[in-house]
Amino acid sequence: QRIAIVKRNLGDLDLALMNYDKALNILVSLYGEEYSGLSHILYNSSLIYLDKKDFDTAIIRLERALSLDLKYLGENNSILAYSYSGLGSAYKGKGDIPQAIIKYEKGLELLIKNKGKQNSEVANLYSTIGELHLSNGNYEKALQNTKEALSIHTNISDELTIANEHHNIAKIYFEKGDYQNALSSAKSSFFIYSSSASSVSSANLEVSNLIDSITEKLDAD
Repeated sequence: QRIAIVKRNLGDLDLALMNYDKALNILVSLYGEEYSGLSHILYNSSLIYLDKKDFDTAIIRLERALSLDLKYLGENNSILAYSYSGLGSAYKGKGDIPQAIIKYEKGLELLIKNKGKQNSEVANLYSTIGELHLSNGNYEKALQNTKEALSIHTNISDELTIANEHHNIAKIYFEKGDYQNALSSAKSSFFIYSSSASSVSSANLEVSNLIDSITEKLDAD
């Protein structure tokens, strides 16, 4: 397993998978298919399949890992949140947005139950779910989730992450046609980016362009 981790970090995904599969085969031969220790390897190898965009194989491995963790850890353990989130990423990669949302929300539920709301993992999941709802045209749920992400990030995260969430909210309002609120959120994002010593110029330019687009819409009205 250690070799597999090193190879993945070096970007040699195929060799990493080969080493994970060797470890799986050894453990299965020693302890059988229901050995609890398989879940960790299944999960880690699934991340490589996500990197390779082999989403179907990632789903198979994540479902196996989830099944073992449910059997040995119970349905409320925080470890399961990562398999659910991985499944969310896999279904997102396949373009199955409704299923991705279901899996991400299950992971979110478990993280909140075990770790509380005030942590970056929870905030990032809220943000991801918000983006998926936006892609589906569900603006209210997109706003609800992204505002949750902003609220958490405001308490615990760096200013650029906060600026990014304001930007995300502005984009949702813009798509919704609520240009006044879009402008307010975009300006909040722009102000933080502009005043930050570590501001990312491309992000700042993107917000600036959004403000221009919003202004054009307001002027047209």
